[in-house]
Amino acid sequence: MTERIFKYLTKILDPESAKLILKPYKLNIPLTIRTNTLKIQAYELKSKLEGKGFKLSEIDLVQDSFIVTDEPFPISKTLEHFAGLFYVQSLSSMLPSLILEPKPNEMILDIASAPGSKTTHIAQLMRNTGIIIANDISIERLKVVSHQIDRLGILNTAITSIDGNRFGVILPEIFDKAIVDAPCSALGIISKANEVLNWWSLDEVKRLSNKQQQLLISAIKSVKPGGTIVYSTCTLTVEENEIVIDSILKKFSLEVEEIKYKKPEFDEGITLYDGLLLDERLKKAIRIYPFKANTEGFFIAKLRKTDSTFSRPPKTMEISDGKVNQQIKFLTANDEKLKSALRFLSDEFGINERIWEEFAFYFKGDELWFSSLDWMEFLTTDFSLINKNLKHHLLSSVIQKIGLKLAKAVKNNQWKISTSALQLLSPFITKNIIELETEEQARTFLNGGTIRNFPSNLNPGRYVAVKFDDITLGCGLITREGLKSQIPKGRRSSEVEVV
Repeated sequence: MTERIFKYLTKILDPESAKLILKPYKLNIPLTIRTNTLKIQAYELKSKLEGKGFKLSEIDLVQDSFIVTDEPFPISKTLEHFAGLFYVQSLSSMLPSLILEPKPNEMILDIASAPGSKTTHIAQLMRNTGIIIANDISIERLKVVSHQIDRLGILNTAITSIDGNRFGVILPEIFDKAIVDAPCSALGIISKANEVLNWWSLDEVKRLSNKQQQLLISAIKSVKPGGTIVYSTCTLTVEENEIVIDSILKKFSLEVEEIKYKKPEFDEGITLYDGLLLDERLKKAIRIYPFKANTEGFFIAKLRKTDSTFSRPPKTMEISDGKVNQQIKFLTANDEKLKSALRFLSDEFGINERIWEEFAFYFKGDELWFSSLDWMEFLTTDFSLINKNLKHHLLSSVIQKIGLKLAKAVKNNQWKISTSALQLLSPFITKNIIELETEEQARTFLNGGTIRNFPSNLNPGRYVAVKFDDITLGCGLITREGLKSQIPKGRRSSEVEVV
C-alpha cells in the first residue's frame, strides 16, 4: 500500500518529498492550540498554562493561538482544557475558518462539521452571534461536535444530521457563507491517521471525489449570490482538490479568490496534472505539505459566488426524516414565561438581569435553553425562497439542538443551572460561589462525586458555582452529606491533572 501511495505522490512531488510524506514521524509536527476567546483572552490563558510549567510561543499567522514548546504533562488534561478555555488544533486546520472571514450576525453553513474544529472556531470569530448550522451525516460524529459546543460555550450553532447534498435544495441562497471541510483520503495527516496506509486506493479517492463535488455543489446553491464558500481537505490528491474545484468552475458562476493567510512554505494550487490542464485560477488555492510547513497537510480554496443558482422552490417533504419533535419556539428575556426562571437564576447567582437581554430562549420539556438572538430573527424573517411550512419543519424535525442548555426545572420552583452555562457566564456570577481548597476535592468534583462534610453556611438543596484555581468547574449541590457535583456524565473526567 505504501508503494502505491508513493507512486501516486511522485506525480505531484519529487521522490524525496514523497518519501517525507510517508515518513511523517520524523517531522515532529508541533502541538498547537487555539484560545477560546469567548471565555478568556490569549494573554490570560498563556499566563495560566505557563504557571503550570507549559511553554508557549505565539503563532504569527493565527491570532490568539500558540505552539506548545514544552509540555510537562498532556495539555488536554489541564483544568483549562476541561473548562473550554482552549482547543487543540493544528495550524493548517485553523486556516479554513480564518479564510472564510466570518462576521458577527452572519448566517453560515458548515456542511460536514464533525469533529467541530471549524464550527467552534467560526463561532468564536463571530463572537457567538449570528447563526451556524453544523451538519454531519454521522450521528456518532455529531456527538463529538455537541460535546465541543458544550465545552466551549457555543450559543449560535444548531446541530443537524442530514445528507449534506440536500441543503442546496431545502435552504437555497439563504447563507452568507459556507464551509466544506470535506471527508477525504487524509494523506495530509498520516502522522495521526496512519490507518490510511491500510485502505488508501485510487478507487476510494474517486469515490470520495464524487462525494466532495456533491457537497460543494450543495453548499454553493445554499449561499447567496456574492457569498463565500471555502473548500478544504486534509489530503494531497489532485482528484479530491484541484479537479473538484476545476469541475465546479465549469458548472457555476464563481471566482477563485486570493487567500490572505499565507506563508512562504505554502504551495499554490496545481494547474497541470498528469497531462491534464486545469483552470489557471487554481493557482490562488494553497497546498500545505507537512515536510515544508511543519504542520498537517491541507488544501484550501476560497470561492465567491457571482450569480444565482436558484431554479425551483424547496419542497418541505425533502427534509422530513419521519421524526417530528416539538417545534422550537423562541422567546426573549421579557416574555412572561421566562421571568420566574431568569429571576431565580439572577437572584441565586447575582447575575445582572440585563445580561439575559443578549440571548434568545426556548423550552425543551422541563429544560430552558439559550442561544444567540439571531435565531429569533431567523424564525421571524420572511425568506422569499423558504415558505413558512418548510421553516416550521426545519425547526421541528431536522435541528437537534440550538445553543446550550441554560437550566433544568427541579422541585420547589428551583432551576438547576447547567455546567456549560455556568462556565460561559462565569464573569457575571457574583453570588453562591464556592472555591475548592485542595486538589483532592477538585478531583472528586470533576469525577461527579460528593465532597463529604464540606463546610458551608448554605442550606441543603442550594445550587452553587464551584471553582478551583480560579476556574469554574461546574454546578454543585449542597446536601446534608456535603457538596455534590452536578457535572453531567458526558463531561466528567478522571484524567484531568489538577495542579
